[in-house]
Amino acid sequence: MYREIKHPLVSVIVPSYNHEKYITQCIESIVNQSFSNFELIVVDDGSTDNSRKILSKLKLQYGFKLILQENKGLSSTLTDVIKNVSSGQYIAMCASDDYWSYNKIEEQVRFLEGNKDHPMCFSKCHYIDEKSIKLPEKFHYLTEEKFRTGYLFEDIFLMNYHLPVSYMFTRKILEELNFFPENIYCEDFYMNLKISENYPIGYIDKYLVYYRFEINSVKKNKAIISSQKEILDSYNTHKLYQTALKKWKIRVLNTYSNYPQLKLKCIPYLFDIEVVNSKSYWKSLVKLIIKW
Repeated sequence: MYREIKHPLVSVIVPSYNHEKYITQCIESIVNQSFSNFELIVVDDGSTDNSRKILSKLKLQYGFKLILQENKGLSSTLTDVIKNVSSGQYIAMCASDDYWSYNKIEEQVRFLEGNKDHPMCFSKCHYIDEKSIKLPEKFHYLTEEKFRTGYLFEDIFLMNYHLPVSYMFTRKILEELNFFPENIYCEDFYMNLKISENYPIGYIDKYLVYYRFEINSVKKNKAIISSQKEILDSYNTHKLYQTALKKWKIRVLNTYSNYPQLKLKCIPYLFDIEVVNSKSYWKSLVKLIIKW
């Protein structure tokens, strides 16, 4: 894994939390990359399952850096590791229940080395279930045809699509933006907006990541929706804020109507004129009635 330096060093950070079923697949997809000049830093953030035992064995086998800490959250963990532990010119993260294609690092380094004005890039992702089987198309990013290279702030802000979690960043841009805010949930949405305000973002039209999708995670979806609103509100003087807020409300109704536990939270949006005039309103209303 640590061969003679011929390419820029990449720091790969794996935040691990209670993914004993998936962590081996995750780690092995990274240590077997076609690109060799990287450091792997795994941080277990207070797992209560067997993740730490598995990681300790994997560390002996593959020689990566392993940090065991009490739970302090993803954004704080990433900031601490990037600032104080990592050394790479480029930074990439992989959730402990996801895994990578063998050429993920190579493809992204090639792009960033060839496009020095782009401080980050992303690729397409395969959606997979708990058995690593690709999910039906309806669970995929249905906006893949809109993905592109360029200045993407408006598309990201208005949620025309969400960039798949396949990012690679330059260290320089993360330092410039002072890393990730403490205790923020959608740290990727935040960082994508901050970068795209002033810089172009690169897109690689290949599937480089396998993203494990939790279909029925009520808690996770609720947290995402809440965090997105908090981040949007930080732009409340932006000329596109009201449009973004409308789209967020539609997203709330569309998401919450999938879960009987959240049906009462849909009520305020059923009487919002902006939402009523959207196509998604009627689809959500049907789902809400069926699940009531």
